[in-house]
Amino acid sequence: MGIPTKISIPYKCGHKAVRDLSDVEPGKRKSRARWYAQTFDCPKCFQEARQQENTQDSNQRALDATDFAESHELPELEGSDAQIKWASIIRHETVAAVVDDEGTDDVDAVLTAARQIRWAGWWMDNLNWGERKDNDMDSADFRELILTGPAAQAERDETHVETENDL
Repeated sequence: MGIPTKISIPYKCGHKAVRDLSDVEPGKRKSRARWYAQTFDCPKCFQEARQQENTQDSNQRALDATDFAESHELPELEGSDAQIKWASIIRHETVAAVVDDEGTDDVDAVLTAARQIRWAGWWMDNLNWGERKDNDMDSADFRELILTGPAAQAERDETHVETENDL
């Protein structure tokens, strides 16, 4: 019988959970288990705390987005409640980056364009975090996309049929 790979760890939150330490060298498993016990909460408590932090963070970001929209006279977005929440955050982060960029000389044009883009889906499709990260976008890229947004909004206004399920 070898050294066990699955060890019951009494975490600092008071709960016990079995952890697979097969990726740890056999001679280091006990010390690793002791380190986990002294350092971390159990996986369930960790997930709950992380979820609570994420909820608090997204709620604060949504409040910041609301304040920004009011102070810059941006209209209410159209879409589901979840779409509106996330699109408002995206709009805030991207428009604020352009407004705060000292090298941008046409802030008024960007704000005017942003006021014309009411469709939450446009903000989510074009400027979501993944797009911004994957394409290494900066305020100049945001500016360019936002300035083209009103044309997409106008096209949507012409072709969109309102239904009960606005997806």
